[in-house]
Amino acid sequence: GSTVEETRVWNTIARFDHQVTANNTWGIRWLREDSPQPLQIQDTNHTPSRHEAETDTDWTFVANVSSVIGSTKVNTFRASAVTEDVFFGNPRFNAGEDQKSLPPLLDHVSFEDQQSARANRRLDVAYGMDNVFAWFLPDKAGDHDLKFGVNYLYSTLRIENYGNMNGTWVFNTDRPYNPADPATYPERFSVRVGAPVNFLMKGHFIGMFAQDKWRIGNDFTLSLGARYDVEMLPTPNQENPLFGDDPNGYPRDNNNFAPRMGFSYAMDGG
Repeated sequence: GSTVEETRVWNTIARFDHQVTANNTWGIRWLREDSPQPLQIQDTNHTPSRHEAETDTDWTFVANVSSVIGSTKVNTFRASAVTEDVFFGNPRFNAGEDQKSLPPLLDHVSFEDQQSARANRRLDVAYGMDNVFAWFLPDKAGDHDLKFGVNYLYSTLRIENYGNMNGTWVFNTDRPYNPADPATYPERFSVRVGAPVNFLMKGHFIGMFAQDKWRIGNDFTLSLGARYDVEMLPTPNQENPLFGDDPNGYPRDNNNFAPRMGFSYAMDGG
């Protein structure tokens, strides 16, 4: 047999810009995307009722303010928010039905029938701010294009897993179940009991940089810069042996220092 994957995408975009004064402007951008897949490509041994679906909703919001300071300086501040909300599983779960109330998966020898046991959600959310200051400094042993910046990002990842809360029956035959025929009885049953998995991970990311694009004469340009980043993931790790006896311990990465240097030379003498 063959299967068909159906995908539909809707994009919504909104934009607004405003020049407050001759030297100050601000604007906003908003983008939303919906891309549901009511019928994903499945294995050829899946019956139509066993097929799975996906719903994916993303949106992005960005606001920025730019200020021209004198004739050689520009400052740009930006704030942003991004989310991605994805459901993977059977269509009834994606539509909001409780996975525990749905029919179980029937796992036969050569095919699977009735209802997918897959049911999970991934929600990514990020909020960020960054500021970049640009300064053109001429006639200082050449021309300098200086930039200084700092950024902060707060991000969360939530994982919810309701998989197999409807249960799975495993058969050793392809024959349909018949209460009067013991040979068609299932051999095993598995089910997720208790609460679904619901895990939230948080992260703080801070970065700063400075760079100089130094043009020396008409032919030679030297690029110098450095960046420093800090990452912190304050997620509960009470059962993680990496942090010993510290129940509040969490991953920290605070030694990310990245210097860089480059150059270019105009061979045509321009």
